[in-house]
Amino acid sequence: MTPPRTERVAVIGAGIVGAFIGLNLVKRGVETVVIDAAEMGSGASLHSFAAITALEKEPRDHYLLHCHGIAEWRRWGARFGPEVGLRWGGDIRWTDDPEVADRLRWSVRTAREHGYPVRMMSATELAHRLPAARPGPVLAASYAPEDGHVEPALVSAVCERELENAGARLLRGREAHVHVDDRGAEVVVGDEILRPDSIVLAAGAESAGVAARAGLDIPTIASSALVVYVSAASEVAKGTVQIPSPSGLKTYLRHKSDGTVMLGEESTTGVAADPSRRRSEHILRRATRYFPALGDSHVLGSSVVWRSMPADHLPIVGPLPGVPSLYIAVMHSGVTLAPAIGELAASEIVEGVELPGIAAFRPGRFSERITETMLEIESLFGGTGSA
Repeated sequence: MTPPRTERVAVIGAGIVGAFIGLNLVKRGVETVVIDAAEMGSGASLHSFAAITALEKEPRDHYLLHCHGIAEWRRWGARFGPEVGLRWGGDIRWTDDPEVADRLRWSVRTAREHGYPVRMMSATELAHRLPAARPGPVLAASYAPEDGHVEPALVSAVCERELENAGARLLRGREAHVHVDDRGAEVVVGDEILRPDSIVLAAGAESAGVAARAGLDIPTIASSALVVYVSAASEVAKGTVQIPSPSGLKTYLRHKSDGTVMLGEESTTGVAADPSRRRSEHILRRATRYFPALGDSHVLGSSVVWRSMPADHLPIVGPLPGVPSLYIAVMHSGVTLAPAIGELAASEIVEGVELPGIAAFRPGRFSERITETMLEIESLFGGTGSA
């Protein structure tokens, strides 16, 4: 029997993932309300480097989902590209660290085995592609010519306009509380109680907190990045660039459409949570070492951005076990994945289907893994007792 069509949905979170899910819902004729405790797109999405890439995405299902996101960005960009600052400027990375060089070669080799358009390049080609750079010793360098990026603030503005034009209701600056009872789930926003057919939780790093207040668990871990904005007299790179960094750190650089430069530092072993002026200037000095044109630049501002990061670093997408009316959409790399997740999640919610493209990322996998671990432990001790 065909499941009943979903007619009313509340989306909690108006970042880039929630916005794209909302857009796809209203496109399907669903009565949609999008709720966010802040202004639309003012969270982690606003400070994202907004890279559109499938590099370093494993396992294969994860990689393919990112490729779907890239394809959707190309389709979406055909309509809105200039408005959202969409540029296919490529992705360039290089390092002078032997351990990092080995990881970069492995990442490129794995991506090429999947068929991804990326390759290693020589120091000579690196210098040609980044004429403003002084790379220094180059042990390994890569180039992904078809990677791109967007401007998150511009994407949010377009999504907000399109949602309003399509008749969606936007509740900005309104905190949502989810309550679960024997009839399913409801959303309380101030004095208003909403009981839609489905609730989508796409609040990024805040999703775990929203769920916890309802007595529910979404396994996430702390993940942050320090983003620094600096002045720039001229463009030093057309795409996203990852420059050499000390072990355990990654440092990114890209130009914004307003002419300023974003520098981002993230830790691969913990969290980057030092927003001090001293740390920001240290990151600028590191970038200036490789791009001398930044020597006259100064720090305009900085922010520590807390990002959503599922416990196993893979997206969490689908109905929450035991509460089928509550649909979870929490992930890292939200910018790349947003248009694909928006399409897939809306299809599942509205039509009541399960799509194979996101089958590997269901919320239930965490409870299944806990059960498997417990059974393994019981088996281990059982075997010891019978010996």
